[in-house]
Amino acid sequence: MATKVKLTLQEWTEGWTKWDIALYVGAPVALGLAGVWFYKRNKAKSGQGEDVDSKQAPSSVGTVEDKPAETPLEKAQAAKGKGNKYFKGGKYAQAVNCYTEAINLCPSDQVTDLSTFYQNRAAAMEYMSNYDGVIQDCTKAIELNKRYTKALSRRAKAYQQVGKLRDSLEDITTACILEGFSNQTNLQLADQVLKDLGKNCAKESFKNKKPSLPSKFFIKNYFSGFSADPISAMKLKTNLTDGKTGEVDGISSSTTEDLNNANTPNHTGLSNGVTEHSPFAQAIENLKQEEYDQIMSLCSEEIGLTNSKNLDMALLLRGTFYLMCGQLDQAQADFETLASSTDVDKKIKVNAIIKQSSILLQKEKIAEAFENFDQAIQVDSQNSDIYHHRAHQYLLVDKFEQALNDFDQSIKLNPSFPTSYVQRAHAVHKTGIVYQKLSALEEASKLFAEVIQKFPNYSDGYLMYAQSLADQGKFDDGFKYFNKAAELEPDNPNIYVHKGLLLVQWKSQLEEGCKLVKKAIQVDPKCEYAYEVLGTIDVQRGNMVNALESFNTAISLSRSEGEMAHLHSLLNAAQVQVTVAHNLGIDIPSVG
Repeated sequence: MATKVKLTLQEWTEGWTKWDIALYVGAPVALGLAGVWFYKRNKAKSGQGEDVDSKQAPSSVGTVEDKPAETPLEKAQAAKGKGNKYFKGGKYAQAVNCYTEAINLCPSDQVTDLSTFYQNRAAAMEYMSNYDGVIQDCTKAIELNKRYTKALSRRAKAYQQVGKLRDSLEDITTACILEGFSNQTNLQLADQVLKDLGKNCAKESFKNKKPSLPSKFFIKNYFSGFSADPISAMKLKTNLTDGKTGEVDGISSSTTEDLNNANTPNHTGLSNGVTEHSPFAQAIENLKQEEYDQIMSLCSEEIGLTNSKNLDMALLLRGTFYLMCGQLDQAQADFETLASSTDVDKKIKVNAIIKQSSILLQKEKIAEAFENFDQAIQVDSQNSDIYHHRAHQYLLVDKFEQALNDFDQSIKLNPSFPTSYVQRAHAVHKTGIVYQKLSALEEASKLFAEVIQKFPNYSDGYLMYAQSLADQGKFDDGFKYFNKAAELEPDNPNIYVHKGLLLVQWKSQLEEGCKLVKKAIQVDPKCEYAYEVLGTIDVQRGNMVNALESFNTAISLSRSEGEMAHLHSLLNAAQVQVTVAHNLGIDIPSVG
């Protein structure tokens, strides 16, 4: 199973979990990128002596007649044996005293035995929560035996306890490599340390990050995740003064009419009193022309006007762009203003509540996010977007039945919105993957085929179907559907990224995979996902310099702290591999 991490805003609305990358490139997920270390060499014997690894059933001390010790080493081993008995009996302070005696008695040239005594004393101190002592003794043991994996993993746990996560990651990565990634306990520890370290790094990065607009494709893709977004409906007006409307991306003109016909003072769409020169009118015109730089400032101008007739729409538009730029607190404030007001058009209010839920999700406030959806249903139970987006949230917590029910309700309320059909098929597919149900995978394939037949010009139908086929090992068919998706939407960078991953998974064509990912970057230079995958593939190729550069670029483009945490985990894993390779005196292998 892939490790679960928070999803980006774009993924939450339309995508897949990013940790699946590790599956595509064949790396053990628990260590993220460190899984590229598949050595075709015999594992060297560690030379580890007998030690105590876990608390066993109590046994009384001194019940066995010990042979009189003669040499210093024999005396040291006898002291260790007594310490082991105390340890198994849960008497850790006495065990520490015995191991100390063994250390003092052991000749300095008996490095294997001496390293074991230090490691055993560290084990006893670990049960006493003396983590500084554990670190000191494990360090002594490792100095005597550099490949002592038990000492490395124990010191890694102690470093984790005292907050030295980078040191912990280096130790546990070394242990996993030396063990050939066979120790599940150490793999789980490595995974946890990576995530914790990533979160710590992300807090600092996100705090210092300057807000920036995402790509034009991201913005277009974000709005396409809603069937009745009032902002998209506002774009339908072909002229700000003639009142004409049109059709775009599944948004019906009735939505615009509902907004424009609202007669509540100060809570309308583009009303009769708006002129071409009002800040909000200009913001909408900029939105239509995909000139996004001034939209937030124009909305702020409108909001600052006395008795603005477009106050609510300006708040919604500004909050949406704050959200897409990663300015979550500012977005939350605008959405909360709309959600808490009793005098707001219900379409505007519901849309604000749904977007507010995505912020709560990014902040890991899952229960509050679900409560928000309940609030939205009370406002307008017939709004299909509520159920569509709540279904995504259910998927994140593996509540598949509830997700499918919500997708069904979304489709019932708006049978012309293709995204709900596609995402429902994806939910069925995910159920088959998680529970290893062949029948669910077959049903998902049938649903994808129906979506393509119903909406033949909807590229995401082909894209998601291709991904489903690739997950089932049907690479040739998947490749064909990726090509069809690219024909329909050549400016979609995600198509080229996933197509590149398919080549890596299918034919181990790392170079060709890289070319496709680089094409995605040409199509959309702000595609953070492409840089992330490019870095992952470069790790596979052993090109760590390029990998680190790609991960840093992805971090600079990310828009949420959760996404940054994930990327920092990948970056840290790659950096630590370089350090560990140097420490062990080995080269980073390439699997290309």
